[in-house]
Amino acid sequence: MYKFKEYFFIIFVCTLSAVLTLFVILNSWEVLSNIDIPYINSVKKLELQKPINSIIGFSNDSGNRKVFSDDTPSIGDLDYLFIPSTGDRVFIGRERLIDNQWSYRPNNIHYHILNYDDKGLEGDYLMYTTKSWRTIPNPEQIQVGDSINLFSTIGRSYDFVIFERKILSYDDLVVPEASEKRQLIILIEDSENDIYYSFLAR
Repeated sequence: MYKFKEYFFIIFVCTLSAVLTLFVILNSWEVLSNIDIPYINSVKKLELQKPINSIIGFSNDSGNRKVFSDDTPSIGDLDYLFIPSTGDRVFIGRERLIDNQWSYRPNNIHYHILNYDDKGLEGDYLMYTTKSWRTIPNPEQIQVGDSINLFSTIGRSYDFVIFERKILSYDDLVVPEASEKRQLIILIEDSENDIYYSFLAR
């Protein structure tokens, strides 16, 4: 009887270890290969397909051209976003498209560059994420006048101020304003309430 329990315990530990190892490998593979694997949640698809496509389409119709009114530096590779008023700090990842569907990592905010100036300098940024304890848990607390800080991978920070805030349904679309300053358009999906928050910052 003792030998049976010992063998059972060894088999149980080996099986559990194999399952956990496989789970970690599949999660890593999903992230690296940008493939949505069923029951693996390292990468998920957004509900905000229509609003994101609308903003990008509007930018494309405008020629993807940005004209700055003054000297504006390149932001470079982005590291994380910080909102001082709420204390939220979110890692920034590049845009993710899986089967032509906008997707996200649950602990990231992702970005798409909407336009460039004549010298190839990045202009306005579209950023998207979901309401979550891993990203921005209380977007309803973010208000017009709040600051948003972007940090690059080399430690530089770039400060923006929110000048517009909206709460919209998934069928409501955002039309970005033209500006001679760099803008952030930040969309935060709240899937529990079938709404999303839209913030414009300069």
